[in-house]
Amino acid sequence: MRFRSVLQLFMVVATLTVVWLSPRGVRAEEAEKSPAAALVCKEATYDFGARDNSESVQHTFVIANTGNAPLVISKVQPACGCTVANLTKDHLNPGDEAFLTATLSLTGQKGKIHKSIAIESNDPKEPRFTLWLDGEATTSLTLEPQSIHFQSVTMNSDAERTVDLIVEEQAAFNILKVTNNNSHVQVKHETVKGGMFYQFRIKLVPPLTKGVLRDVVTIQTDSTRYPQLTIPVTAQVIGEVAVTPERVVLPVKSDEPLVRYILMSPGSVDTFKVESVEVPKDSGIKAEITPLGKSGYRIRLSDIHPNTGLNGQMITIATDIPSLSRIELPIEVIAK
Repeated sequence: MRFRSVLQLFMVVATLTVVWLSPRGVRAEEAEKSPAAALVCKEATYDFGARDNSESVQHTFVIANTGNAPLVISKVQPACGCTVANLTKDHLNPGDEAFLTATLSLTGQKGKIHKSIAIESNDPKEPRFTLWLDGEATTSLTLEPQSIHFQSVTMNSDAERTVDLIVEEQAAFNILKVTNNNSHVQVKHETVKGGMFYQFRIKLVPPLTKGVLRDVVTIQTDSTRYPQLTIPVTAQVIGEVAVTPERVVLPVKSDEPLVRYILMSPGSVDTFKVESVEVPKDSGIKAEITPLGKSGYRIRLSDIHPNTGLNGQMITIATDIPSLSRIELPIEVIAK
């Protein structure tokens, strides 16, 4: 009888020990010792279906803290500039909710869309939580190309590009007005198929000014869905020769001598010759000229010891072009 009582007591103690050491018991004890936040969003993916790419998609995600410690959201980061995310609050006590409103612009997009918004927080199990906007961007209109960029053109260039505007029958519209602001850009348009197919001829009008030319062609229509369309236009206008870079940039100081390169290529002249390169007096800078055939020249500046005394001085390049016998490139010394 006494032996049976001892045996029963032993079994009770053993059972309690097993329960105490079980994973559930360990987790419960750890939870009591280490409170933690837990970020939860029951619907982390929003499927907006098929939407026209002239529209924007907006959705509000509900975020909750189901942990037993305050949740702190340190960062909300959309994957691209087409998405904007606004959070109502970034500190949530246990049981609290916050609302994240995401706005996705479908402009210029076509086909399947899979955009993410990352949320960084102090949730130890999932410090980076991801929300998703899924769907498809459709279009009733094609503008090809959507922008015009004339590469390197000379100051007397009259280069021309064509843009096609194609509209599906159910979205057909008429063009009311076409305008642009730059007098060095000429725009003409014609109707290929009424309401559905238009062509725009965009032409440069010389003489152009050296540097970057910018313009925007604005198309006004009688469509409620597409009342206004725009075509950005840019051009890099070069002179007799193209020089890259246009200034020599140096740090204030360097432990080692520096090397810089200057590239010169034909612009409005077919061929030219670099006759010499002058560097600031007593600077110790060495200049080496390398012909690159029809591509122009490469100039290597070596043994450059940066100092503030070089700031504002010139690298002078002599050429055989009568109207451009001397090209001066300023030295700019900047603090990092």
